[in-house]
Amino acid sequence: SQIEAMEMYGRGAGLAADEWVQEIGGGMHFKRQRFLNLLDRIQRGRIGKRLVAHQARRVRFGYDRIERRAAENGCEIVVVNPNSRSPQQERVED
Repeated sequence: SQIEAMEMYGRGAGLAADEWVQEIGGGMHFKRQRFLNLLDRIQRGRIGKRLVAHQARRVRFGYDRIERRAAENGCEIVVVNPNSRSPQQERVED
């Protein structure tokens, strides 16, 4: 599963996850409650590091803005598979 792969990556990088956030829903719509909650916690400085499987996994458009806002609030976003699919492939799949 994707969580198992992320856990394996985390162990290899010396990271332990406090929590896994899963949500079903396309990356093109922003009305996902868990996603919005995650953004809120990042903006409040409550998350120091966020692992994501793919850059566009949580959001198709505006990723750079989210990444910048996270950095402004002390949160580093680590993309585990940065070259797995192009943004064009991601949009076609949505």
